[in-house]
Amino acid sequence: MSKKVTVLALALFILISGIFVIFKIAKRPAGAEVIRLRDGSYQLLVAGRPYFVKGVCYNPVPPGKGYDFNFWGDEAGVWKVDGKLMKEMGANSVRFFQPGKNPEEVKKVISGLYRLYGIRSALGHYLGYWDWPSANYADPQFREEIKKEITDMVHTYKDTPGLLFWVLGNENNYSFDLDVNPWTSDELKKIENLYKRRLAKARIYYTFINELVGIIKS
Repeated sequence: MSKKVTVLALALFILISGIFVIFKIAKRPAGAEVIRLRDGSYQLLVAGRPYFVKGVCYNPVPPGKGYDFNFWGDEAGVWKVDGKLMKEMGANSVRFFQPGKNPEEVKKVISGLYRLYGIRSALGHYLGYWDWPSANYADPQFREEIKKEITDMVHTYKDTPGLLFWVLGNENNYSFDLDVNPWTSDELKKIENLYKRRLAKARIYYTFINELVGIIKS
């Protein structure tokens, strides 16, 4: 008998890495789950059927606009044009890096892509990594702030039609070295060996991720 699991840490989107969290809600026919097969491999199911992700990371920005462009509330409805094109190329999923500030706008896009084009959405959260000041996963206060944001995100969007699963982070492991958005603590500074320090940061970060997964599953 296959064993059901609720966490998928596989890069289903090859171009961009993140931690993917699958949720199953009995009342929703589109609920996703992962089962473990007899050979030890895993399989993603949606509504009880195998689901192969064919999709793109989606964050449209028109010429002349910046990274903070609010495509969720774009009056032109660019997602409708792109949704049609994605359906024609055979896509069944999109990944959003982070929800917008207006929940109703976000729900409209996610449910609209699903209703009009059968495209499901993986909704992500940067975990503060690309914000300023930079994230510090060793800071208890920062961790609590992110936990609240994740809790709010899940409660806000969990019942949105077309939602496939959650994505935690985006290349946050780059911060384990000193090149991209580095973070540290008094304890980490005491570790002189760079390799051991990297491992220590990985333990801190992924322990935190497990805590977030627990929040989502609850």
